[in-house]
Amino acid sequence: MIENRLGLLRRRPLALVVSSLLGIAATSLVSAATLLVTDCGDGSDSGTLRNTLAVAPDSSTIDIPLKCSKITLNGRLFIPASITNIYIVGQGASLTTIDGGSTDRVFLAANPGTLELNNMTITHGSYAG
Repeated sequence: MIENRLGLLRRRPLALVVSSLLGIAATSLVSAATLLVTDCGDGSDSGTLRNTLAVAPDSSTIDIPLKCSKITLNGRLFIPASITNIYIVGQGASLTTIDGGSTDRVFLAANPGTLELNNMTITHGSYAG
């Protein structure tokens, strides 16, 4: 899946030309990116899943590398209003775990949209209400 998305990234200039000729808005093509989590902790530090999600453009893919086999959260991950579609990709259901810490829901989105989670396990989410 990531290889396919990277292939799309390489073809975006052509997509922009074609969409411009046809008069189709291409803003999502321009802003989408593939971002890598580089810090396996939880917090606002650069490279954490929390920070990467906060700074990601709409329709981005966030890749969680094998070195981050388990990310334990101190609270829910907030998906900002600027994001209506986000894709988070792990390395496999038995290799990548996002642990909600049993304190709150794991994800909370400001707006409706698509949150696509692939190749990971989500554990210990909690919702009261």
